[in-house]
Amino acid sequence: KTVVPAYAGFNERASFETDPEGEFLFIQMGMFTDVVDVDSGTQTTYVKNCFGYHPGQDILITTAKATDSSKKIGFYKRYTVDELINKAHDILQGAELSEATKSRYGING
Repeated sequence: KTVVPAYAGFNERASFETDPEGEFLFIQMGMFTDVVDVDSGTQTTYVKNCFGYHPGQDILITTAKATDSSKKIGFYKRYTVDELINKAHDILQGAELSEATKSRYGING
């Protein structure tokens, strides 16, 4: 059992979609998309200004203001934890935090 909020002013039916693996449930309510882990029933995130989830591309379609204040449509690709770790390694290229920075943020090791 999980609690997923109903958003103020949303009086329509919610729509539901799952990812291709059936691991996550995407609940669309207006311009909000809630993401729920099916196994644990935990709401993992919500995305504001979101038109919804596209399972064929495995993306969340969103809108945002551009620098000139106009609205643009874009998307967020979903990544697995391993994909995110690999992306971080690629970006950091072996760089590590100094001992002072680790101490400042309470990071051990």
